Amino acid sequence: MRAAPPRVRIRDLGGLAVRRLRRYLLVAADPPTRPGLVRSDPTAWSWVDGRPARLVAVARLGDGLPDRALARALAVAASRRGAATLVVGAEPASRRLGPLLASGDALSLEAALGGPAPPLDVSLAGATARGGFCEVGVKGGVALGSLAGCLRALPMLDLALLELPAKRLVEAITTIGFDPDCVVLEAELPQQRALAALAVADLQSHGLRVRVWGIRSGAVARARALAGIEPGGEISRRCERCLPALLGPLAR
Repeated sequence: MRAAPPRVRIRDLGGLAVRRLRRYLLVAADPPTRPGLVRSDPTAWSWVDGRPARLVAVARLGDGLPDRALARALAVAASRRGAATLVVGAEPASRRLGPLLASGDALSLEAALGGPAPPLDVSLAGATARGGFCEVGVKGGVALGSLAGCLRALPMLDLALLELPAKRLVEAITTIGFDPDCVVLEAELPQQRALAALAVADLQSHGLRVRVWGIRSGAVARARALAGIEPGGEISRRCERCLPALLGPLAR
């Protein structure tokens, strides 16, 4: 007699699997009125499983912005785990690459954020789905605190990667209480090792989880990451090691 397959309970699933299952059940119970929204009224509830989206700050030591490929390589790795991921850049996403293949979650985010009535109270521009993630630019004058609050409450989002200079990050943490779930700090190693150690100690004193990124992306890996494709090699392996800090409970 053939043995019955083992029963799978919801509590046995990982964090992301539970979120995706509950999101599917919500959509089946109340179909969205426009593409990308999980419910017809996005203000009627906050999050799929009672937990806000994860917010990760990607910064570079000094006054400049981090390498654009860094946040996108991390986003690709997170999307491969099933996380609906958004990259928020300092400028509108470039459309020079033209139409690209993208995952369902990325297309849903693009449709919602780029539609005529985006579900956010802040001004974003150039929502574009690229491979496993969606990227969007921030228009000038947007307050960091308001942007963080809106991103955390976005129903269809699991992880948001926010690019900004380290100087602005520190100012936001000390003045408005900006509280990301994790900070990925890009540094030139070993030249900036001492400065990176001081920055990590300062950020950890505010209760933040910090990961230092000192790997330079090659031309091919960088192009793949910008297009939403797994960069491969050491870059992908390092991104995988960063995922527990980025996704937190969702990484299970």
